[in-house]
Amino acid sequence: AGSRDLGPLPFYYDIYTFRGPPGKTTVVAAYAVQVRHIDHEEARDGVRYRFDVTLVLADTSTGIVERRDDSVFVSVSRELPGDHVLSTYIEMQATPSRHMFQRVIMSDATTPGVGQLYGSYFPIPDYSGDALMLSDVALGQPDPTIGWQRRGHTLALLPTTQFPGSSFDVYYEIYNLPYGTPYSTEIAIENAGGERESSAFR
Repeated sequence: AGSRDLGPLPFYYDIYTFRGPPGKTTVVAAYAVQVRHIDHEEARDGVRYRFDVTLVLADTSTGIVERRDDSVFVSVSRELPGDHVLSTYIEMQATPSRHMFQRVIMSDATTPGVGQLYGSYFPIPDYSGDALMLSDVALGQPDPTIGWQRRGHTLALLPTTQFPGSSFDVYYEIYNLPYGTPYSTEIAIENAGGERESSAFR
């Protein structure tokens, strides 16, 4: 295995919400980490990278804590460049709440003691009812073959800071729009430099 000091594991994440089954909201957390920050181990046909991710949702009004964990294994024939990005996601069904806190965790499964936790206040919206509503807007790499699947679509989710190029897929849902109703949406995208682009969809 490679060698690195034990300590924090910087990674990137975004969390998106969508309408879930009755009484629930679908919460999807996208994770990404650069290879330079995790260790690797020798495998039969090359090298392998392993990391674990966790999503925790804690409702301070009810005291209910929900948690989901996943492990990621990536085997390749040779060591990846340090700036290569590995990504994954976790999906949970959560009860809507204005009093929710989230915790996202990533740890290096190859080298114990290397990990990171980020957390913040994270109200989960309630998409029930018959009012016109819009889900969060999720972004993914174009032309995915694997990834998060939703309503017949596949999205290779990535945190918004980690897109390798200027092209990306956009996914969102509109709720309670009567079938056959004509509509248009406009999405404005602004980078850190202040340049703004907008696109209209019908």
